[in-house]
Amino acid sequence: MTDQICWGTAENLLPIVQALDCPPELLMILERVPNVFLSDDEKKIGICLQKYDASENLEAWERGRIFHRNFELRWEKQGSVFVIGYIGEPTELPMPHIKSLSEFDIQDETYYLWGERMSADNLKAIDQPEATNLFLELQIPRLLFYPVSNQGGKSRVKISVRHYLNSETGALEFYRFRHLEEVS
Repeated sequence: MTDQICWGTAENLLPIVQALDCPPELLMILERVPNVFLSDDEKKIGICLQKYDASENLEAWERGRIFHRNFELRWEKQGSVFVIGYIGEPTELPMPHIKSLSEFDIQDETYYLWGERMSADNLKAIDQPEATNLFLELQIPRLLFYPVSNQGGKSRVKISVRHYLNSETGALEFYRFRHLEEVS
């Protein structure tokens, strides 16, 4: 099946999200885009990566994306409208521009995300439950949460990304996130 790209603007994001088939494995990344420096508490909630939650007010976030193996929907608020893009399997969305991606070469890649899973002893030292999916990265330095299963003692997380390459030049034209996977 050939993927498609759709794009446009909308005053309301919700009707477009509701037009999608949202499987249980759907993930979301939500970002706040501040105009001023954030306090430490605000920084902690300035970006989140979690399982999709239909009750989340997506329009309260300035930028975001929801993604799954089959598609990605991303948006950014600009003034009073959302600039929206969809890449993935063909679907019916209320968006004015649609293009087939049949002339592009597809390449799937995975990339390591920041951090290594915290050990049970380290979680206990900071009063966190052992089942918490916290990852520590000293280079940034911050604790990160990834919505993964915490099965099998795997210490790292990768994100799968689909690249759409220009078939004539090999240049990357588009990309979309697909899923997270735990690795040793």
